[in-house]
Amino acid sequence: MPYVSTMEIFQDGLKQGYGTPMFNCINYEMIRWAIEAAEEVGMPVLIGHYFGFETNMDPAVAEMVTKYYASKAKVPVAFHLDHCPTAEICISRMKHFDSVMIDGSHYDFEENVRLTKEVVDIAHQMGIVVEAELGKVGNAGNANDVNNPNNYTDVKQAVEFVERTGCDSPSPSATPTATTSPRPTCPLSACASCAPRSICPSCCTAAAASRTTSSAAAHWRA
Repeated sequence: MPYVSTMEIFQDGLKQGYGTPMFNCINYEMIRWAIEAAEEVGMPVLIGHYFGFETNMDPAVAEMVTKYYASKAKVPVAFHLDHCPTAEICISRMKHFDSVMIDGSHYDFEENVRLTKEVVDIAHQMGIVVEAELGKVGNAGNANDVNNPNNYTDVKQAVEFVERTGCDSPSPSATPTATTSPRPTCPLSACASCAPRSICPSCCTAAAASRTTSSAAAHWRA
């Protein structure tokens, strides 16, 4: 199947009712295995890359390897740059990716907005999807992270964030950690003005986990 854009996978997942996994891969073996596993269950996959992996594999090499194995796959594959803490890191690497994540959650809200918009303005000129972090990911072993309501993303602030930055894929803190709750609820789902305009892969993928494999497999094996 042809190498596809991240947005194609997201939009099809929303339409068909399935979530899509993203695997951060540090070498070519992991890229191959992730795509082979996706083929085995008949579902799309995002191959993730983190700038900290570059001692093992340059993003240009990871891009070539991903595209090579995607060309042999029977399921859609896209390439995602994960958790960039600065605009410089994100912008300097984005030419190799279908989507990027700018993570300004360690800054205050206004700086996060400014940083995210800087990335969005450049990425959209290149046809690249932008995911952006809002809220705290946290640590399940830290009681304050789990119990502190300030770590959750505020719905109104999330709407403002999307409107001001133009990001395609907000990543809110629906639960402080991915392991804290088995069924997180996307804070944007409560907002009719925001949810139709954007995609939330982090929490929507988790919320759809119970039906991901069956729905995706039925669609892509058809």
